[in-house]
Amino acid sequence: MGNSYKIIAIDESGKASFKHPSPEFLLSGLVISEKLLKKFDSDIKNIKKKFFKNPDIVFHCRDMLRKKGKFSILLDPDIEEKF
Repeated sequence: MGNSYKIIAIDESGKASFKHPSPEFLLSGLVISEKLLKKFDSDIKNIKKKFFKNPDIVFHCRDMLRKKGKFSILLDPDIEEKF
């Protein structure tokens, strides 16, 4: 049996400070088998192409929740639900 690797991605949103006026802080992570990475990447790029016509758009939670700029299409409830 060969080596099996896992890929981990960690991201944060908000300010990690008790003194910051915003009470929200989010730390999230994703662990995926290296064997599944190409499929996962392909699936995500297909979603980006389908909804945003751009496979290289960067998903930032803050921008998506605000539904502005590139993410203004999410103002449409039907598109948001499908997304």
